[in-house]
Parts: sequence; C-alpha cells; structure tokens
Amino acid sequence: MGGETLKLVIGKWDATAESHLRNIRNDDCIRFYRDEVETGAATLLRAVQNDMHFATIIIRGEVNFADMGEDLVVVAAAADSAWSKEGSIFTRILPLIEAVARRGRYSHVRAHTPRRGLVRRMQNAGYEVYETVMRREVSHGAHV
Repeated sequence: MGGETLKLVIGKWDATAESHLRNIRNDDCIRFYRDEVETGAATLLRAVQNDMHFATIIIRGEVNFADMGEDLVVVAAAADSAWSKEGSIFTRILPLIEAVARRGRYSHVRAHTPRRGLVRRMQNAGYEVYETVMRREVSHGAHV
C-alpha cells in the first residue's frame, strides 16, 4: 500500500474496527474491547494510509509496579487481510506506537501475544520477554 505515509489516528469504535478485531478475537473479547474504548478506559487507534483504515490498535496506559513507570499497553491489534499480507502489522506499526508512547511520556511499550512468531519478530525489534502468563481451564462444578 504505497503512497501516503502510514499514520495512527485516534478513532471511535465502528464496524471497521470490529471487523479487524474479529479476525483475532471472539464475541466476548469484542464486547470487552468496545466497552473499554467507549468508556475511555482504552483508546482506539486507526492505522491509516491514503485515507484507508487498514488496521485497528487498542491501547491503554498501565502503571508498571516493577519500576513505577507507566507502560503503553497494546491491548489488541489487527488489520484487514489485504494489508496483513504485506507484512506483519506489528512490524509496520511498532515504530508508530513507540512514537505515541514517547509523546505520552510512557516508559515502555508492552504487548501480550499468544503467537510465538510475533514474539520472535518483536525480539528482533528490541523487545524482551517481560513476563510469562500461565493459564489453565477449570471445569465448572468440579469439586476441590
């Protein structure tokens, strides 16, 4: 998608954002993201080029208790399929997200992902594994 420079702009929840995020999340997550954006707990950013909204990124600030700084957290990021084929969404938008973090005086950018390939790409971009999240499904009604 050549031409105009890729940029991030603040946006409101809409059908395009929901469509992008449906590529990576289920209905419960979509409702959560929408509520976070609509209540102001999170900010929706649109990746725009040539007046086309190609990707949606949801961010929020969180206190990092390890160093008492504030992290800019990428809650979710997804793009339409045509844009995604040109390269990783993170590879193309990480520098823009980092610029947003610098302007907002955040100490770090943090993103959670279950995708190992994305972890490798982010490590190649200078990110480090900061924490490991463990999860186990528990059945309802089981006796402890």
